[in-house]
Amino acid sequence: MSNNISNLFFIAANQFPERLAIIEKNKSITYKNLQQKVHDTSAYFIKKGIVKGDRVLVFVPMGIDLYSIVLALFNIGATAVFLDEWVNKERLQICCKIAACKGFIAPLKIRLLSFFLSETRKIPIKLSSTKTIENAIANGVDVDGNDVALITFTTGSTGIPKAAKRTHQFLNYQFQALEPVMNKVNIDVSMTMLPIVLFMNLGTGKTSVIADFKVTKPASFNPSSIFEQLNTYQVQELIASPYYTLALAAYMQSENLKLPIIKQIITGGAPVFPDDAGAISKTFPNTKFTVVYGSTEAEPISECNGHELFLEYHNLSDGLYVGEIDANCELAILPIHEDEIMPLDENDFTKMMLPKNEIGEICVTGNHVLKEYINNPEAIKKNKINVGGKIWHRTGDAGFVQQGKLFLFGRCKQIIHWQGKIFYPFLFESDFMNKHHVFGTIISDDNKPVVIIETPNEIALQRIKLDLMNEDKRYEDIEFMSIPQIPRDKRHHSKIDYDALTLLYKKTKKPFNQ
Repeated sequence: MSNNISNLFFIAANQFPERLAIIEKNKSITYKNLQQKVHDTSAYFIKKGIVKGDRVLVFVPMGIDLYSIVLALFNIGATAVFLDEWVNKERLQICCKIAACKGFIAPLKIRLLSFFLSETRKIPIKLSSTKTIENAIANGVDVDGNDVALITFTTGSTGIPKAAKRTHQFLNYQFQALEPVMNKVNIDVSMTMLPIVLFMNLGTGKTSVIADFKVTKPASFNPSSIFEQLNTYQVQELIASPYYTLALAAYMQSENLKLPIIKQIITGGAPVFPDDAGAISKTFPNTKFTVVYGSTEAEPISECNGHELFLEYHNLSDGLYVGEIDANCELAILPIHEDEIMPLDENDFTKMMLPKNEIGEICVTGNHVLKEYINNPEAIKKNKINVGGKIWHRTGDAGFVQQGKLFLFGRCKQIIHWQGKIFYPFLFESDFMNKHHVFGTIISDDNKPVVIIETPNEIALQRIKLDLMNEDKRYEDIEFMSIPQIPRDKRHHSKIDYDALTLLYKKTKKPFNQ
């Protein structure tokens, strides 16, 4: 069963049987006991009629049960279909229709509610998230590398969701690509707030501490309680989105607290501007600090030293530095346009590439770059390029390469062309953050730029506006608006949700705080 991605966990479990695998609030489990729980859960699924190739919708919060369930599905050759906990019922219905699942696993309350939704009601096998068959032995199913292990959906709130198809082979390649990034330092105990990353920890024998807060409610994130967890369990590594990492750093700075036990911090999933990196760097000066750039379809694309980002890359006119291109990636910069790119031969693709130092769309290929989506040919046409049989992924991000280093300028579709000038959102966002210490961006109103600043009142907005106009005459003809809170993506609570912000602006067409 060497192709089966669950084999990575079983190898670690046999190597470290008595080591704690997962610690969550009020309970923990060793690798040996988690291994048995995976066997017991596998036997339960088989008894209920789940077999190799079946898709099972998993709607279980991050915890020991979630990981035993998903590993059990991998083990028997079934496909785990992941939906984020915050998904609304309309989105849930669409995702269910795309995935065409045979099984649905969730806590009892959610299983009962599922009978009120047509698509979940159609799923024939309903499974408990806690039931098992004790002391079972369920040997792993041998799988082909191209058998689908995992389906995850993008976080977008509009349009048809993209269902990322991850095969066992793909997950093995992704593990191989991420392992050097994550294992730059010898780590025994890790806290990750990213559910997928915890699988990596289980494949390397680390102890994973689950942060004590609800990911569906970012406001429930309490830095003091997270600090206490990190200290209590002597956590050596923190892997989290920038929002949570920065909140912890701000709390520790305000209370003059230290965590010398932390050897490594890895953050990603959203832009990390130089001042953000500085806040983390000052709080953890002796910690290995890595910023990873990637996406659902390609992780990692590049990575950089966070300390170096803060100290050497403050000039954002050159774009946001995201490090050296990962060794597992081939990267090309193509002209920015929204149209589908038809299949090409390698020679024509090479001719299409922009010269170095010219800004265009970042495209990547590699064994760990996602090749296709489930039941969504339009998304494949829009996001993939077939080059002589090799599949390239269009990231939708603008950037350029200089001496092997990658710089970002923001989302391609957010770039504004107005009065002969080009407005790149990242440059404005970084300027607002690094010079004025406010969260803001620039959006398009019929291709006319509008600056949106996250401020509590109009007085604060006017002060920022005057400062900006004194620095740059471009701001004199641009509309300014304030908003109490700019919408952020639900997964990382760090990136700006441009679609939601634009819809909010168009709906109001007046200052958001009135």
